[in-house]
Amino acid sequence: MFDFITKVFLYFDKVEVVHSLPGRLRIYAPVAKMIPENLKVDNDWMNRLFSLIPGVNTVSFSPVTSSLLIHYDPGKTTEERVLAYIDNMIQIIKIHNKELQGVNENNLQETLNKFYHLVKNNLHTISSKFTK
Repeated sequence: MFDFITKVFLYFDKVEVVHSLPGRLRIYAPVAKMIPENLKVDNDWMNRLFSLIPGVNTVSFSPVTSSLLIHYDPGKTTEERVLAYIDNMIQIIKIHNKELQGVNENNLQETLNKFYHLVKNNLHTISSKFTK
């Protein structure tokens, strides 16, 4: 069984900003190439997850370029806040790693929902980084 969390998602701390304008941020995530096709998440789920950040409008992931394009309202959030949120998502994964292990194509949706709720429920502990 492919251990999605420890072999892939935790390595998202290796992302780099490749382009940034106010309201638009492109992040390169080379680890995305490691994700097997049957375990890739769709843009709807990414949008749902990133909508937890006040001011984020849309997110799209390109498996061809391994990049994540984030559109946000610069009046509500900043590049630094979005990056801090991503860092905090990684910290939540590290803390709850055991709960999220053992992902396979049969339980991917269940695990993604669990992860979404872990982030949502722990957002209060990190929300001070997102307030102006």
